Amino acid sequence: MPRRHEVLHATEIVVIDGPTAAPDDIVRVGDPFAISVRIDCASGCRLGSRTLEIRGPDGSAHAVEIVDGRATAIDLVASTKPGRQTWTLSYAPAPYAPAGQSVPSHAAVARDWSYDIAPHTASLAVWGVPDTIPAGQPVTLTVGATSTAGLVLAGRTLEIRNALGEVLARPILGKAPWPGTTALLWAEVHSTAPRIRASPLGLPTL
Repeated sequence: MPRRHEVLHATEIVVIDGPTAAPDDIVRVGDPFAISVRIDCASGCRLGSRTLEIRGPDGSAHAVEIVDGRATAIDLVASTKPGRQTWTLSYAPAPYAPAGQSVPSHAAVARDWSYDIAPHTASLAVWGVPDTIPAGQPVTLTVGATSTAGLVLAGRTLEIRNALGEVLARPILGKAPWPGTTALLWAEVHSTAPRIRASPLGLPTL
């Protein structure tokens, strides 16, 4: 608590720069990015060296030193989950002034900063499908996937659904790329053709 001869000044954490929603500025899961932050005193004080704590969506926290409240770049890493994610920025000054000095105390302050983290995209392919398949008969085809960001998809599960949304198969992508490619991981699918004539077998989803 401030002593009686001290004045408690209001402070504000201001995020002055960061990623935008522009197509060329999208932050995807796991991507590094930066925001620029400053701490302002409502009474115009020079704040000296202050510590700002940043707590991420996963609960992890780290501290950054901000000198004289000036804008400081803070490196962050996007969450591994897509969607709106929130970082909490907080500043807690010393609870008292140095002995014998009547310098102002500054109020603790915290604020949230949120951003929509985009998922990475994948390209899917299907090949080896016969031109005609007798209704209700076994069918074998090949499905493949590549990550547009170069992520490793080995071991990921695809789903093959019919027109009703029912899962027909869940193939698992292997570790070796399709011959002649560098990143097209694939899996062989063994399923059964629909019993309804002209009913689509379905498309793979990742």
